[in-house]
Amino acid sequence: MSFPVDIFTSNSHEELESSAEVYLFKLRWGNPNVPEFFSLPDHRKIPIRLTSVSFVPLYGQEQTHKVLALFAPWDPFTAVALYLADRWWSIDDIVRTSVPDRQGIHQVKSLGERIVLYVLNRIIYRTREMEKDDIPFLCHGSNHYAKIMWKKGEAIGFYSVKPTGSVCTSRIHQKYKLPVLDTMFVRKKYRGIDSGLIMLEDFVDSFTEEPLGLRYPLTPFIVFSCVCSACKQYLEKYPEDKNLLWQVEGGGDWFQKKSIMSIVQKENLRIAEASKKENKSLQTEDNSCQPAVSEASGPRTEVETQLSVDTIQKKSTTMKCYPNVTNVSIWTRSSHLKRQRLNRSRQEPGLETSQRDEENTLQVSKNR
Repeated sequence: MSFPVDIFTSNSHEELESSAEVYLFKLRWGNPNVPEFFSLPDHRKIPIRLTSVSFVPLYGQEQTHKVLALFAPWDPFTAVALYLADRWWSIDDIVRTSVPDRQGIHQVKSLGERIVLYVLNRIIYRTREMEKDDIPFLCHGSNHYAKIMWKKGEAIGFYSVKPTGSVCTSRIHQKYKLPVLDTMFVRKKYRGIDSGLIMLEDFVDSFTEEPLGLRYPLTPFIVFSCVCSACKQYLEKYPEDKNLLWQVEGGGDWFQKKSIMSIVQKENLRIAEASKKENKSLQTEDNSCQPAVSEASGPRTEVETQLSVDTIQKKSTTMKCYPNVTNVSIWTRSSHLKRQRLNRSRQEPGLETSQRDEENTLQVSKNR
């Protein structure tokens, strides 16, 4: 089965929109009381009506090219399907491919790849996987430099670059003085397998200029940030490139750059200090618990004290008589002797009682 990215290899935007206009015309003249339904992968069915479909811009602020989208009644702002190649396609199917050679990182060139890039950024990232503190990416333009990473027939992420000389988005009057990694995204289920590192390596290999930039701001939480985590892995793997990567603000003048190496080192120091503080806190807590244990045991009774003294004496005698006996055996024997001593002490009152009974019996006999 071919998917949109496999079909739209040489098609134009005009062909895509013309097909959608024909479908929309038929929908207007259809029976609204007997709508068609589109089945989602989770088997929910979406009614296809004029009120549930709309054209959306494919390239954000560029309103020139659009694609027809289907929206669910419970979320009128998130597309659940796009009308491509004369039929509706679910979001999950749009980011799939049946071409075996589409594996690894490929530069976005065809219309089908532009649609996949749009879905990854605008729908999957923004509506499904963006964290609370994440900053959403703008939609990529129709001619933006971008690459998609494919794995096992599925698009798992992307990154885009602002080449040298391109207009700076934040400062229109400035142009980038170096290639700048503008956006990077890896789907959650594919994180932790060096996907970010692989894309960063591809970025470095794709541009011969030095240095290379990464767009400001980079999140301070290096462990959780896709870009920062990839930078940390890259510098650990290629320490000789410590002066290659720079965080860039604006166009990348000398006063608008900060070394990625220094950012990573600062974060490592912060993590080390936090770990040291935590260990110190745990040690203090352990020390504060020790007196409580001693107090909980309470003062020793006179009997326990006497038993301990007797045990030590027994141990000393045993050591003299049996110098080759190990410590474990000595303590075992001492415990055994202590238990015997306790038994004897419990039996002594009974013996004294028997002796008194005999004396009383003799005394009674004499009186008689």
